[in-house]
Amino acid sequence: MAQTKEEKRKKDRERSRKKRAKLEAAGICINCCTRPAAEGCKQCPPCLDKLRTRNAARKKRRRAAGRCAECEKPAVGDGVQCEEHARRRQVKGATGRARENNLPYDPDLKHTDLHWPCRCPYCDVLLDRGCVKTTPSIDRIIPDLGYVVPNLVVACNECNMRKKDATAEQLYYQADYLHELAKSRGLYEMAGPEVKIERACVKRTRDLGGALEKIAFRGRKGAPDRQLFGPKGMIFVEFKAPGCAPDPHQELVHREIRSWGVRVEVVDSVERFERLLRDVGL
Repeated sequence: MAQTKEEKRKKDRERSRKKRAKLEAAGICINCCTRPAAEGCKQCPPCLDKLRTRNAARKKRRRAAGRCAECEKPAVGDGVQCEEHARRRQVKGATGRARENNLPYDPDLKHTDLHWPCRCPYCDVLLDRGCVKTTPSIDRIIPDLGYVVPNLVVACNECNMRKKDATAEQLYYQADYLHELAKSRGLYEMAGPEVKIERACVKRTRDLGGALEKIAFRGRKGAPDRQLFGPKGMIFVEFKAPGCAPDPHQELVHREIRSWGVRVEVVDSVERFERLLRDVGL
């Protein structure tokens, strides 16, 4: 009876597996089948060099095409790895730091053991690998407990760097002291009108179920302050004190954004912002 293609492939794989097992047992390279294998490897040094060269060339081609260097998925952030491999790299780096600093850690820790949120649990900013400040990073809730799953939380890089090795108790006392000090010296009343308008608009947007996200352009100044998202669209928003106009370099960026067909608005009062909320369907 004639063999099917699948049966033939299965027999070929089994034959190849047995051949590789014999070569490994004899200490012979599994690629060229002639030279002795390098210590701790299955290939000889010349075959290993060829393999490294091919892998380096393949990774270079993938990076140039905006693909992950490890697989064919679209790259994120710095354009080197996909989201999955970026998370694996972060977990591997965390366990490496734990070994260097003699901290407790889970040797079997995997990226799938952690919860990777869309927003930072500390500051509620949208996590994005395209910006250093908003890149997801692994933080220890209690620093001395090391890198064990119950003690880890994924937050933005800016919050993680700000917290560093401080405990929740230390941060609480510091924040409480600063709040009382600013309150006693009347510093909150001294905040500029631009800051007050922005805070009021952020609160109003969240109450309505929308999003008013802080943004920044990498390596460039003049970006609008925030992006307003609603059911009917998105608007870039620049906050200014009443009667003030954007700076010249901000105007230049605004004109460039408008040339793309995107709306940019300057807000100097809460009443003007209310009109924008209606425009985006909030």
